[in-house]
Amino acid sequence: MGWADAEALVVEALAARFAPGALDFKTGKRKPTNLVDLVTRRPLLMVYRFGGGDDHGVRDEANCDIDVYANTEAAAKDFIGRAFTALVDLRNFIGAGGHVITGTRPMSGPAERPFDSRNIVYRYGFARRILLRPSAAS
Repeated sequence: MGWADAEALVVEALAARFAPGALDFKTGKRKPTNLVDLVTRRPLLMVYRFGGGDDHGVRDEANCDIDVYANTEAAAKDFIGRAFTALVDLRNFIGAGGHVITGTRPMSGPAERPFDSRNIVYRYGFARRILLRPSAAS
C-alpha cells in the first residue's frame, strides 16, 4: 500500500465537510506567490506535516499544522473553527488511497498566527496529531 500522505488525507477529510467551492485547499509549506489574489476569491486552507512518528510502518502519527488564510479576520476565524471541530470529531475516515484516519489528538487550539501582509491577509491555525493506518482491506 505504501506510506500514507497525511497532508493529502487531511485535506480530503476536510474538503468533504465544507460546501464545494467554499475554500481552496493546498498541502505543503510553500504558500502560493499570488496568495493575496487567491484569498480575495475564497479562503485558502493549507495542511503541512511537521514530523511525527510511526509504529514500524503499521501506524503513523503525523503532526500537522492546519492554517486558513483569508481576506477578513472573521472569515479566517470561522473557517479555522469549523476545520478544528471537524478534526476533533474525525474517526475512521477512509481516504481514496485506502489509508484510514483513526482519530486525532490535540497539539494546539485555533489561534491567530503571525503573517506579515499589512492586514491584507489574515492567518489562523492550529496543530493536531493525525493517527493513520492502512485499511483492513489493503
